[in-house]
Amino acid sequence: MEDLKNKIKDAYTLKLKIAVLESEMKKLSESKKELESYLEEINSELLKGMIEQGQEEIETDDHIFATHYVKSEFSYGDEKELLKYLQRESLNDYINIKTTTTTSINKNALKKALKSNQELKESLKDYVGDRKTEYVVVVDAETHQKMLEHIEEGE
Repeated sequence: MEDLKNKIKDAYTLKLKIAVLESEMKKLSESKKELESYLEEINSELLKGMIEQGQEEIETDDHIFATHYVKSEFSYGDEKELLKYLQRESLNDYINIKTTTTTSINKNALKKALKSNQELKESLKDYVGDRKTEYVVVVDAETHQKMLEHIEEGE
């Protein structure tokens, strides 16, 4: 009987500890969200300021870097209309037909072809286009150097 009473006490104690941890986790999660929101606000202001001043990169006195990047991304407009066009023109290499009879755009093949086939790109200009995303990355000197090396390797 004493063994069961000890197990009851242990179970209750563990339950209390779990409740405390869950409460702490909730507070930490809320704090994290606040910090992420503030970071997003600062990065937005930083990006705006760097664009206004024409700065691609800024280094602080303690070797922290802010780098302005522009990333071109391919975007699809009205996918349904694009799919209809591809079907109408019998451009089947760029269409996925699934056994569930779902027809969709083969985006990987189409994206690859649009990089090298100007005629295709021109014919689809009403349906696809390029989009640029601008963002700022703030890192220490070591990470900054690694990023530069990674970019250089990708070219």
